Amino acid sequence: MRVLLITENSQSLASISLRNAFEKRKHTITIIKPSQLVPLVSDRPSGFDLMYTKQAGDVNRLMGKQYDLFFPRIAGNLQYSTMILRHLQNNVGIFSPIPIDGLLVASNKFLTLQKCSQVGLRTPRSILYTPDVPVEHLINKVGSLPIVAKFLTGSQGRGISIFDTLRGARSGLESFNKAGIPILIQEFLPSGGKDLRIFVVDNQVIAS
Repeated sequence: MRVLLITENSQSLASISLRNAFEKRKHTITIIKPSQLVPLVSDRPSGFDLMYTKQAGDVNRLMGKQYDLFFPRIAGNLQYSTMILRHLQNNVGIFSPIPIDGLLVASNKFLTLQKCSQVGLRTPRSILYTPDVPVEHLINKVGSLPIVAKFLTGSQGRGISIFDTLRGARSGLESFNKAGIPILIQEFLPSGGKDLRIFVVDNQVIAS
């Protein structure tokens, strides 16, 4: 297959692993940054929208028939990047095994919790911080102190705080609010310093 890998960082561990996996299976892989892609909406009826690439000072048309699929590995600027990905998939007609809406959900912790709850997966009790609601009320809704406060976006432990006093929770949450940072509050679940990342496909655990 001819694979188009969309990523801003071709040297990241994830990008290198994906490239090696595709090449091991004898697929041809091309890597392009989303910032190098320029979508065009035509003034003609359906089927004439285009995508261009800008590389080394040249702007060339990217033909849908050049690739069998594209694989997105997007980390930042999701609003712009998913707009590009939708154009590739829906307007240019290149298949992607990764649902574009899934990228938006996975990048937002509360949207992820909502989706899990909708399909019956248990989650920690969680509530969005609202400055007009007393902090004591929000804490009671998720259980009791200590509580976990998280940025809605971020990974690898960034943007996570644990508050074990009401005074600390009030001060910390107010500071986040003044900085314009949306916050998710969750009950604290002791883990003994360990956690598991489990991959489930079609209701089967395939890796952990």
